[in-house]
Amino acid sequence: MTILETTIRTTAALAAILVLCASPAAAASDFVGTWGATKASCRLPQDAQGAPMILTLTSLDQHETHCQLALTRNAASPWIARAKCVVEGDQQNHTFKFTVRGDRLVVSERGVADKAYVKCR
Repeated sequence: MTILETTIRTTAALAAILVLCASPAAAASDFVGTWGATKASCRLPQDAQGAPMILTLTSLDQHETHCQLALTRNAASPWIARAKCVVEGDQQNHTFKFTVRGDRLVVSERGVADKAYVKCR
């Protein structure tokens, strides 16, 4: 193998690694977790009004709200989640924007006031 062939293969391998690392699943851990409106609400069970929100890479669950998420993110921007939800038995579609600042999560949605959460754990 020539030096040029080795360089081309190495460059291709590095490019593949960068694509994997830049994918939503690879770096979404900043918002994954349990979030409450207040630290006190973090202790509420899921069957209680005001229960904390549990976020994974693919779902959002909070009391009687259950959503399946499809994540996207542009460089240097918040996470965008297209959500198919069941809220108290009613099927709904939403688009959420998740912005994490330290131990705070802000959830935004067009036409709805932003909601701020604190990290429970």
